[in-house]
Amino acid sequence: VTFLWLFGGLAISLFVPLNSDILFYIGLVFYIVGMIIVASSLIALGEPGLVRGSVYRYSRNPNYVGMVFVIFGLMLMGWSTSLGSILFTIYFLLTIPYFHWTILTEEKYLSEKYGKSYRDYLRRTARYFRV
Repeated sequence: VTFLWLFGGLAISLFVPLNSDILFYIGLVFYIVGMIIVASSLIALGEPGLVRGSVYRYSRNPNYVGMVFVIFGLMLMGWSTSLGSILFTIYFLLTIPYFHWTILTEEKYLSEKYGKSYRDYLRRTARYFRV
């Protein structure tokens, strides 16, 4: 379902005109940082079992954090009063609670699957990111 959600956002983003002001460059930074976080989390997921190393030391959900950065960056890059931009902003604002709900569901599943090991990981690692 999450991939369908992201695909929908991609479809909307095709109708968002790009900015040529400072917001484009700020958005580009968020986009690039988000893609690096997502790529790092996907590489780390190649490890067998419960992943606790790499970017998962700082966040239990770096893939979602990275995707929020990517979507926020795209939103800034196309910030305007166009219908596409307004729809994409609404999409971004709905993405945050949707991802949070998805994360809570995954945490419940992983807690049942990995037991005490996962609950220890929950206590040591921030849900989104540690500053």
